[in-house]
Amino acid sequence: MFRGNPCMATRVQILWGVLGAVIFGLAFVIFAISTCAKAVLNNANLTDPDQPSYTAAESHRKGIWVSDVELSPQEMNWKGNTVAFNEVWVEHQSKLEHHAVWFPYYKTLDGYFLCFTVKSGEGMLYWLGDSGASFTARSGSGATLFFKRVDDYTALETMRIRIANRSDQEAGSVAIKLRH
Repeated sequence: MFRGNPCMATRVQILWGVLGAVIFGLAFVIFAISTCAKAVLNNANLTDPDQPSYTAAESHRKGIWVSDVELSPQEMNWKGNTVAFNEVWVEHQSKLEHHAVWFPYYKTLDGYFLCFTVKSGEGMLYWLGDSGASFTARSGSGATLFFKRVDDYTALETMRIRIANRSDQEAGSVAIKLRH
């Protein structure tokens, strides 16, 4: 490298060695700080296990999808109100967890969610069977998601989704069929 001065070559090699060690050390410190910050944020557990996916596609991506559901009828009219179902699915109740801080996954919990979106009929009330407890509605991602937690999703085929308007006049009900 430097033919005339061997001391200069040694100084340059030492300088490059020190510079490399400093860069490596800084990278390690930045990685360690980032990992600690990520661990703190992961432990903050910003996801709510009582909140299902907005779409069946999101449920598939999370690995918690159980079954698509077919409702009969898919559309009904009542006193000038049209109720038309869009996506209907069952998914595991889940909680966001992490492998080695950096790799997220959804851990399935006991229980399931029966979820659906509607093309029309967002102003209606929906409840499962004779339970009296209505589906929870959550707006976002351009649509309203309706969902209900159930313990045994296989029992859904013996139930119906009941529909009423806001003045509690029942409009009808739809049958549930699982599509595995």
